[in-house]
Amino acid sequence: PYIDSLARHGLSWNNFLSNAERSHGVITNVLASLPSGVGQRGFINMHVTLPQGKFYPDHETILEPLHDNDYTSSFYYGGWGYYDRTGYFIEDHGINYFATEDSFSKAVYKRKKGPISWGYNDKDLYHMSQNLRHNLQKKTPFIDIYQTLSLHTPYNLVTAKYESKDYIIKRLEQLGTQPSEISNVHIEIIGSIFFSDDALKQFMTEVQSKKEYENTIFIITGDHGIDYPVSNRPLEKYQVPLVIYSNLLVKNANFNGYCSHIDLAPSILALLQQSFGLELPAERHWMGSGLDTSSTFRNNKQIPLAVY
Repeated sequence: PYIDSLARHGLSWNNFLSNAERSHGVITNVLASLPSGVGQRGFINMHVTLPQGKFYPDHETILEPLHDNDYTSSFYYGGWGYYDRTGYFIEDHGINYFATEDSFSKAVYKRKKGPISWGYNDKDLYHMSQNLRHNLQKKTPFIDIYQTLSLHTPYNLVTAKYESKDYIIKRLEQLGTQPSEISNVHIEIIGSIFFSDDALKQFMTEVQSKKEYENTIFIITGDHGIDYPVSNRPLEKYQVPLVIYSNLLVKNANFNGYCSHIDLAPSILALLQQSFGLELPAERHWMGSGLDTSSTFRNNKQIPLAVY
């Protein structure tokens, strides 16, 4: 419900796709508008024969032109930062601050135990990041990248309240959903959705009190679809939300043109260049062509999908 409220007051896309079925694709697709690559584990695991033992060809991300325009960059993730070599890719492209599970104080934050536990939950991630030294005296301009975990399988990174069936049913009733339609199998997924949504609301409420909020653009998407067979439609596993919200927006809008993660970097940089005077190189090498802002349904572009 909170992300829906941001969508209603911001920009949102009804037909937006991830380019990969798994998390390894999101970093390269979103930050670098890159193709999926060769092999099951994406561009950053291609193992191509290159000098200095590199796994993939050199390629510019959104970080380099932003650094050239005096942006500071940060990446925050509640788990192991080098899964599928993502951390190496991000560090290769000059990230200024790289905070992952090792950045959490064991005395302050309790990692949930279990057979599979990817890391720390979203509320802890937002809290930890905002209390790092470089964020207590924030320098602008900046790009902050958050990769969250609470809405990821096995849906076990929530606090106890969100595991309660009674609590979930109450929340669903408030949204006008009939609880009889919800099976026990769905409870942990729905609880994770509410937890992740509430965590984002808490984060946004806190940053609204900071001076940089007035001039910040928030971009919210999913790295891949929910890993559960909610329908037999083949594109379901790729469909994710895209919401862009900012105090700078003149009006809200909802779009129906098909586009995907590889269209984000070209559009973000074009916006910053045209509306905020950033100086960018004349030549760029993006796979995507930019976000489709058609109000009517259409698909006029090629969208590469990595079949796992």
